Amino acid sequence: MSNLPDPESTPLDEAARAGWLYYVAGKTQDQIAREMGISRQRAQRLVSRAVAERLIHVRLDHPVSACLELEQDLRHRFSLQCCRVAPSLGPGADPVRAIAPIAATELERVLRTPEPLVIALGTGRALRAMVEELPSLSAEQHRLVSLIGNIAPDGSASFFDVIMRIADKVHAPHFPRPVPVISVTAEEAALFQSLGPIRRVTELARTADVCFVGVGQMGDDAPLLVDGFMSRA
Repeated sequence: MSNLPDPESTPLDEAARAGWLYYVAGKTQDQIAREMGISRQRAQRLVSRAVAERLIHVRLDHPVSACLELEQDLRHRFSLQCCRVAPSLGPGADPVRAIAPIAATELERVLRTPEPLVIALGTGRALRAMVEELPSLSAEQHRLVSLIGNIAPDGSASFFDVIMRIADKVHAPHFPRPVPVISVTAEEAALFQSLGPIRRVTELARTADVCFVGVGQMGDDAPLLVDGFMSRA
């Protein structure tokens, strides 16, 4: 059997054949070149043309494909520039374990930006887990600022505060908010917000180039004053 191309085949036929050999048969471009009796460079061009002409349709047979479809739908629906959906780890599994590595990848991408940025961070389990997944790196060009208080109602440090932990990992200047996460009265919240150092941290947070926040539940229907902002959990 001759390896010479069919003299009656068209360039598109050759592209289809090369594409099939590459994506379906799993052959290398060198093997395709030998089988079709052409140069490796031409085999490469034919495979590229098969893709450009949309002769190749790829189907990802993996659970993550559903996440990719959801990401695309969410981007279109809410005009998002970036969206990541984490696959479920199964019934009873903590979803934070799936979210944290993906969130850490996005945070690392921002931290590696050479231009100085103001990066604002919330608090909570998901963000704490994100920071734990973050590798140590140098990001001294950025400023990290907390969006929420880092003191628990009893005066102790908040277990899920992230600003100190991330600053430890990336060696960046950081600006915590040394106020209670929850104030029991509007007067108490106003007093904290009126303090000079707190006002300056608030002003810095308002200039943030990027914010990382978690969205969760407080587990209670009572109205709360969270770091000076009225909310209903």
